Amino acid sequence: MEHAIGDMDFRTSGMSHPFPTCALPVRDGETLDVILTNGSFLARYLADWVRRRVPPGRVVHTLNLAHWDACRRSPEYLRVYRSADFIIADGWPIARACARLHGDRVERVAGADLVPRLLPWLPTGSRVFLLGTREDWVRIAARRVTAEYPHLGAVDAFHGFFRDDDEVVHRINRLNPDLLLVGMGSPRQETWLYQRRGDLRFTLAVCVGGLLDLLAGRRRRAPEWIRRLRLEWLYRWGQNPAGMTRRYFIEGPPAYLALRREIRRQIRHKSRG
Repeated sequence: MEHAIGDMDFRTSGMSHPFPTCALPVRDGETLDVILTNGSFLARYLADWVRRRVPPGRVVHTLNLAHWDACRRSPEYLRVYRSADFIIADGWPIARACARLHGDRVERVAGADLVPRLLPWLPTGSRVFLLGTREDWVRIAARRVTAEYPHLGAVDAFHGFFRDDDEVVHRINRLNPDLLLVGMGSPRQETWLYQRRGDLRFTLAVCVGGLLDLLAGRRRRAPEWIRRLRLEWLYRWGQNPAGMTRRYFIEGPPAYLALRREIRRQIRHKSRG
């Protein structure tokens, strides 16, 4: 799916973004609008948004099967998720569900793919704040981002085990980041950002889950051939079986079946209409 970015005026387009979307069913007629685009164009679009610094700050959520299931089970979390300006398909079950509804191939755009594509496109001098993971790890991640992307400006960081929200908000606002990466795990990261969004100063915020651990070198991303086989979940489980067994082997299968039921119901409804 190709787009031309050109001199697109995002402020007068009449939409929050120019992408087509998939109304992914969740529960009781409620849907999540998942954007349909390729990761490279999305990264350039978001970088251009950062360059323009158009207020207010925008938020990106990366939807995977576990998030979808949490939205299905919790109306409050669904409300949190729907508050995002961009929801992208992070996870093959979500991408495949959107493909079935949209009638075309949908690219999976994981947060671990989007951010490395986005960082090189950010304008020179852009400020970045990393929030999440352990204190020593997040500082290593900040140093690595600074070294790998020397065109960036200040890069600051704060760990995810804080108790004083106001201290964190103060640190973020002091930097006024162009890019805020929130990696505290779901549902905490989305919920915290939803609750404190009105108090924060930023241009673009992305909820990134475990990406900060990858940036710090404490976890490894699955090789590309494993990702092409759609087995990244198995690779992640192998690195952290204690933390991932419940997600992938206990909660995952019924969530996947529930998603398939919702998709079949949506397709039947469209065919009758």
